Amino acid sequence: MSEKSHVGLEYKVCPATGKKWETGSILLDKHLNNSLEKESVTGWEPCPEVKEKLDAGYQVLVEIDENRSQKPLTPSNVYRLGRIVYVKTETYEQIFNCAAPTHGISFTETAVIEFLENLNKKTDEHKDSNQ
Repeated sequence: MSEKSHVGLEYKVCPATGKKWETGSILLDKHLNNSLEKESVTGWEPCPEVKEKLDAGYQVLVEIDENRSQKPLTPSNVYRLGRIVYVKTETYEQIFNCAAPTHGISFTETAVIEFLENLNKKTDEHKDSNQ
């Protein structure tokens, strides 16, 4: 059984990585009841690394295993495989021929991640051959 207190450190969970990260905030129970865990998770929010990419105009594509994920595909229900690809929003819309999600994070299957990695490799090879 974990020890509770009237103060705790606030943590969020990154919807892209699925990892818990410290926000730097301290939580305080207004009634001074021992209701808080030492590390209290208060919700989903992109971690600083992912937020930096989102703020810079990128879409975040997270590789998942749809068969191991629960429906509906929400941050708490997906089975992440570990690979994350960042794509500029304009490029995302050109590649997929649709509007990018406004929240900036998409869960996708392995084939899409591999397609994007191969596309990036071809772009890099083309750049190298022109130098």
